Amino acid sequence: MTRHRHGHSYEPVDRGLANVECNKLFGPVEVRKKKRFGLQACVWFGLLVAGGLLSFILIYQIMAVVAIPKPTDTSTPEFRLYKNTRFRTCLERPPSASQQPPVNCTLLEANLNTDYRPDMSWIGTPPGDRQYFMSGPEYQISDGARDPKPSWCDLASCMAGWKVVPSAPRESAFGLTPLKAWSNLLVTAFTFFRTVRGLLSGPDKRCQRAEFVDWLFLAWSVGQLGFWWWAFVTFARDPAMAQPVSVEGWASTWNLASSVGFHPWSCYFERDSVKRRGLSVALYAAAFAQWAATVHALRQQDVRDALQKYDCLASGIAAAPGSSSCTAVQLCSKAWLFTNPDFQSQDDRTALMFYKIAVWYAVALFPAFLCSTTVFAVLRYWYPRKWEWVCDKVVESKAGDGREYTQWLRYALFMLQRYFGLVYAVPFFTGTPPKFDFKETDPAGLATVAYDFRCRAVHVGISPTYSYLDINAYARSLRIVRQWFNA
Repeated sequence: MTRHRHGHSYEPVDRGLANVECNKLFGPVEVRKKKRFGLQACVWFGLLVAGGLLSFILIYQIMAVVAIPKPTDTSTPEFRLYKNTRFRTCLERPPSASQQPPVNCTLLEANLNTDYRPDMSWIGTPPGDRQYFMSGPEYQISDGARDPKPSWCDLASCMAGWKVVPSAPRESAFGLTPLKAWSNLLVTAFTFFRTVRGLLSGPDKRCQRAEFVDWLFLAWSVGQLGFWWWAFVTFARDPAMAQPVSVEGWASTWNLASSVGFHPWSCYFERDSVKRRGLSVALYAAAFAQWAATVHALRQQDVRDALQKYDCLASGIAAAPGSSSCTAVQLCSKAWLFTNPDFQSQDDRTALMFYKIAVWYAVALFPAFLCSTTVFAVLRYWYPRKWEWVCDKVVESKAGDGREYTQWLRYALFMLQRYFGLVYAVPFFTGTPPKFDFKETDPAGLATVAYDFRCRAVHVGISPTYSYLDINAYARSLRIVRQWFNA
């Protein structure tokens, strides 16, 4: 019998069949064998590559721990003045010895708070209340490709005789490094690819309970959730005293929420059981809360450069090398002198641009997915008649593979999101290679330098050259654990 609805006629479909087909819309991917094989290949490739790259990061961290096993003495004048940088070595060589022609020290008057090309318009004008930072490894001062590029060390040598202000780093001084950003992307990518394996189980696959390794990954995911909220509360309480929180942690919770409906965790629940729906809703709510908190953290990190990240040690200024026209009280009152924006090379900036693209892609994708899922859930449980009409359309579109294409689009979007973590390896390895020559003494790192022309004073920040792993202090073990728990 032909029915009419909203001016359209259609043949009624079997209601039980329609509901089954609708349920499959968000269930495991049931596609043809060849297509499933191709999707499985993409998933296994991503899983193996992500695992291999995470192994590289683990080996790098182990090498740092083995090379510098003893705690770093942060109470020494050497560390308080120069941290883990080569600034002292650069001061001890005259500017004319750095290159030919000699370095023009008037470049210090330019705006050097950039990774490559400084703003030369500052030169020759009164400094006024300007804040001077040197936050790049070298600078292009002309358009000639063969013209000399003054390096960080070259310009640091121009500050010989200036008063070096001692300080103690706060937790906020340990900013985001390319290695940490990469590990955050890889952790979420690895857990995602492993979960997607459950989506690709064929329709005839026998449901099996979780194995020991499954429980380990579940504990890891839950641990990430708890660890992240601890880090976020610490950060939200006082951003100037805490490390930046990971902006990828919420994606692991999203992955955990999705995994409830797939093998092996789906084997513990009836398909439409209240427990399963309740757990799924609770985890999606947790993911949404974490996503909202992440958006707040992203906004806070936009003003990170203005945060004071070091405490001035006024008692050590008199004995510090160099001379200044300002008193210790005056120097410590200049809060901007202890903000030291994050040090970045051009390669670092390129790598972190990939990171930002991946982060914002995921941040934009999640609410779209959550809205569509919520709409279908509301229709299904609160408006059953409208849901039946939707189910009819699902069954009718089966001939045209509408459901299959919907599934492919959905998982292709998720796959692209996680592949960003793998693509990040390209700028990471093609740019400035990671340094493995960890040293307890004679540090070789570069860092942002803040300096005041009127006072002839300079403050040196900590160096991210070795991703802060060369500093066995300020809870280095906890910083490593935070990377692995995406916090």
